[in-house]
Amino acid sequence: MTWPTATVSKANCDEGTDNPSTWRTDLLDLIDKLNAMIQALGVAGGVCDLGADGKVPLARLKLGSGQGLDADTVDGIHAATTAAANVLLALDASGKLPADITGNAATASDAQTHIARADNPHGVTYAQTGAAASSHTHGQADIQAGAVGQGQLKTASGTVSYGPGSSSSGSQQLTLPGGEYGFYPRSWATGGAWNNHIFDGNAASPATTVVIYATNALGATCYASQRYIQASPPYKIGDINWGHFLFLLRNKSTGEVIAAYEAQDPPWAYNGPMHLYKNDPELLAAIPHPFPEYGSEKFPATDFEVVLVDMRDMDVGLWMYDNLGHPDAPKQTILEDLKNVAPLGAAKTHAEVGIPEIPGWTDKIKIKARI
Repeated sequence: MTWPTATVSKANCDEGTDNPSTWRTDLLDLIDKLNAMIQALGVAGGVCDLGADGKVPLARLKLGSGQGLDADTVDGIHAATTAAANVLLALDASGKLPADITGNAATASDAQTHIARADNPHGVTYAQTGAAASSHTHGQADIQAGAVGQGQLKTASGTVSYGPGSSSSGSQQLTLPGGEYGFYPRSWATGGAWNNHIFDGNAASPATTVVIYATNALGATCYASQRYIQASPPYKIGDINWGHFLFLLRNKSTGEVIAAYEAQDPPWAYNGPMHLYKNDPELLAAIPHPFPEYGSEKFPATDFEVVLVDMRDMDVGLWMYDNLGHPDAPKQTILEDLKNVAPLGAAKTHAEVGIPEIPGWTDKIKIKARI
């Protein structure tokens, strides 16, 4: 069938090459239905023509309760049925929601109280969180072969030194920083001709010590450096956190440094009575300094003194970065740079640095400023 025009109109029902007048009634019904559909544009389920701007005309949108799309009930609950209108809370000065997010001060207080509870009010178990039971321990059998290597050991190193000074030979017993947790020390010397020997320390001493014996060492300084397993820093002397430990054995009249000790850990940390807490005054009194021969006939207290240098104003880590760990390192220990690191300033009383009286320690140790 061929229609002369594409216009849907009853006027065309008697036209056309095939003379469809016998279908007039049916066609008129079809046209009426099509016209009704066109008139229904914009209502629910209908198809809308777009405006000149390419958008659906507002007049064609039926919004509101019972009119198709209802913005108040997108969530399925009409706002009118809620107890109170929805409110957007303003953020506080820090950009966070206020503590009272309900509008009810009592509820806010209850919430904060609940958050602060530490008695596990919900009864969460360690199994639910994937944690081990508080009573769980690891035995030797739990540690597989090869599980602990160099990378798992936390170690540090410290150095002791001895210089016979104006004598060509001599010896000095020194406490090593690692105590029972230290490895065998390595030794070297600087300045002048020298022969350097290390012997085991005195078995009667409660500390792990070595004896540096120097011969033909006029003007030389001999060193013994020990790497050890570290476990306990930081340390306190009284109530004062002390950083790097630098002890000196000095000749009172000349100021000459006879022996020295430097380490992140004090000599009492891994030496002496192991049942005492690391900052226990009794432990400090048991190993007050690293020079076991101080106070003997060889190094009488009348002629020699033990000095603890206050290193808290020095970035020791930066010094180590600049001086250690590369082939061209100019120094191997702070003790090789004493004249620059600690030329020594004024003496300080223990009270000036905040250290209380510790029997067996404060009566043996003097404090001096680094510079």
